[in-house]
Amino acid sequence: MPDYRSYSIPSEHIGRTRVLTSGCRHATTSAQAEAGILALNAARILLTPSPAADRPPLLLDHGGAGGADTAVWQAAADRTPGWEAVCHPAQWSTHVFELPDFAPGSPEQTVNLCPARHRGLDKCAMAGHRRNAAMIALGPRLLLAMPTVSKTRAKKIGRSRGTWGCVDAAVRAGIPTLIVWSPDGGVNTAFRLFWSDEKTDQMIAEHWALRHLYGIEQSESAATAAEPSRSISLAEAAVDVPF
Repeated sequence: MPDYRSYSIPSEHIGRTRVLTSGCRHATTSAQAEAGILALNAARILLTPSPAADRPPLLLDHGGAGGADTAVWQAAADRTPGWEAVCHPAQWSTHVFELPDFAPGSPEQTVNLCPARHRGLDKCAMAGHRRNAAMIALGPRLLLAMPTVSKTRAKKIGRSRGTWGCVDAAVRAGIPTLIVWSPDGGVNTAFRLFWSDEKTDQMIAEHWALRHLYGIEQSESAATAAEPSRSISLAEAAVDVPF
């Protein structure tokens, strides 16, 4: 299937809760892998509507690329109960020069067409971005992103640009987005969950299991300015609660 179309949803996946993941190809360390496990636990808690709710198996959409997709998110899903990983590889040999004729009412997203300079090239540099857009079109409940450099630095050195691009696209689509981040990759500074959009802020502030942690950290941040108010401890957020 051409990568400019949204990936079809198998019948066994209909009605299942999806979590989209994105990450830098340089995210491959053991600290990042452990952060991935904690992030999936935190996502499961965040998407459980109440203490009495059943825990349905969640679908974990990832791009199948090197680095975070396979070394972190796939591995984390394999080690974390209650997840089924679904791979959506980009089709790097596919270029898009004309807008496809999408069926009325289809979930397929608007296409970013390739520039003329792509003609004759074997590899399409936009395939990863189109793959991310296709996964967003599947309507995930949450995005977990793991960049390895800040958004500002990503533009300068060309690392994690796809991850930050996926974050921006998810926020525009109204998908709650959490960034799994440590400035040194977890070597000396623990990973935290960061967010910038109002929808995620409200989701966490009102969540039955996380609002207390959110309130404490917001209060401490306002008092010390040590941490941005829109972040919480990944380790604390992933601590399971009794049901």
